[in-house]
Amino acid sequence: MWSRRSALGAMAGMALTSLAGLARAADGLRLPQVPMRLARRLIREFQDGDKILVEREWLVNFSMRPGGIAVDGRQLHAYVQAPPRIVAIAEIERNRSTEGLFPILLDSTGMIASVGPSEAYGDVDAAVRAAEQIFARAAVSESESKTHRRLLAQLQQAGSSMLDQMPRDLFFPRRLALHETRPLALPDGTTGEFELVYTAQTTPGAAWLDRAERRVTTRLAGSERFSSETWSLAET
Repeated sequence: MWSRRSALGAMAGMALTSLAGLARAADGLRLPQVPMRLARRLIREFQDGDKILVEREWLVNFSMRPGGIAVDGRQLHAYVQAPPRIVAIAEIERNRSTEGLFPILLDSTGMIASVGPSEAYGDVDAAVRAAEQIFARAAVSESESKTHRRLLAQLQQAGSSMLDQMPRDLFFPRRLALHETRPLALPDGTTGEFELVYTAQTTPGAAWLDRAERRVTTRLAGSERFSSETWSLAET
């Protein structure tokens, strides 16, 4: 996704040649030979300042495949923290399976080429749809129903952000820093912007991910909302 490894490739190759427990990919990338722990921490903020926190961990393995690299994995841990008013949505997210995320296929340069049929994203939309059914079946007043709909709209709006796709170079970072803004326009004519700040670090002495973070600020109608996503990869 980003370009900043060409000058370091040769040095990294020489430094790692003598290390045990590594495999060489077709273009010279070295892969972790031992199981790794992949972690994702996601925080989404609502318009009123409340937040939802989702943490997941997977045990992943890297292996060579024809034309690229496969990342296989299984979920180890899921934790969700949310305001009491959306506890039903939090429970749906906590129990949601992410097994279909794998295998993740990388090309020979380490860039993500495809993700399993049940991608980890869309999680918020799935939770919202399930919550809508729960609220529809519940015997609530009109004012309570409006409150629920407003909360769900906020949740969907928080979900449709720059955090809804994996960075293509997540596992083998190329761009180590990025700062950009994008305009935001809603159907009612309201305008605003997204601001994205991305930073990534590779594991010392290797080309694969150590830690990456994306922070998104949404500015709309004079208000600001913050969301963030942190990925890390480490030996178990």
